[in-house]
Amino acid sequence: MNQMTPESARATPSTREKTPIDAPVVVGVSDAPLAEQRDALDYAVAEANRRGSDLWLVHGSEPLVTLTALSPATTVSERHLAGQEIVEVMSDYAAGRLDPARKIATEVTEDTGAGAMVGVSHVASLVVCGRRAVSAARRWHTGSTTGRVCAQSHAPVVVVKSGLHRTDADVGGVFVGVDGHGHSAVAIETAFSEAALRGEGLTAVHAWQAPGPPEATGYISPDEEELVLLRDKAKDRLARAMVGHGAEHPEVAVTQRVIRGPAAATLISVSRSADLLVVGRHAGHAVGSIGLGSVARRALRHAECPVIVTPTSRPARGARRSERS
Repeated sequence: MNQMTPESARATPSTREKTPIDAPVVVGVSDAPLAEQRDALDYAVAEANRRGSDLWLVHGSEPLVTLTALSPATTVSERHLAGQEIVEVMSDYAAGRLDPARKIATEVTEDTGAGAMVGVSHVASLVVCGRRAVSAARRWHTGSTTGRVCAQSHAPVVVVKSGLHRTDADVGGVFVGVDGHGHSAVAIETAFSEAALRGEGLTAVHAWQAPGPPEATGYISPDEEELVLLRDKAKDRLARAMVGHGAEHPEVAVTQRVIRGPAAATLISVSRSADLLVVGRHAGHAVGSIGLGSVARRALRHAECPVIVTPTSRPARGARRSERS
């Protein structure tokens, strides 16, 4: 592999205002067997081919305590060597599926898996994370990894559930959740780009609810006229949120839907017929979630299609990688 130095390859954040769509697709590689990571790798390769991008495989060699064959007592050099062997296996697999015109780059860091992906996310067009069916103990660790990447990544992060195989007849189109409070701009722009890349339509979804829980003392359910007014206000919020978006992609057909119900449950429901669901990160001030909002967390856990979580803004582009043709 040809080596690049950080000084020669990484640009400063001020050099570009926006990461281009053909910037590298980054995929996190763990120490799990290839069979458990194949779905995420296949998705990453497909996205690199779709974008005309290079593929970047990133592995964090810092182990998760007690849940990996590489214990914390393993030396740094041993972990790094093991990491190199892991990414080599994954790279060989990906090479057989990637457009020959594209390159594969690999990187093994001394950080955790989440830290490694976040660390290179500012040069990526997309970061791909796999989500596997594992034990509750392992889920605590892998869930925190996925959550941290989604909460801190500079690039959109797509979370791909292992074993989620559906036919084209089952799904169609890109869906984006719109909150109506001005927090969804990046999610909307990302959704337009993804729909254009796929040649699919875009459905913007805004959830609304009647105020007040039914069990509250003295609560009076809204009548039909009030419900119509609430629904019309929801339509207006959605329409206003969509203004100014999609100018770069006039070919994308857009449908706007307002659905009565909790936001997370609504997005999970529409995910059953979606090719891709896009949600905003939100909750940038939240403690514990490190910036990942409750709607995004629930969508990641329960959605039945790949989910993209978008950052609050897009970074400039830089690069640091070792390349393999």
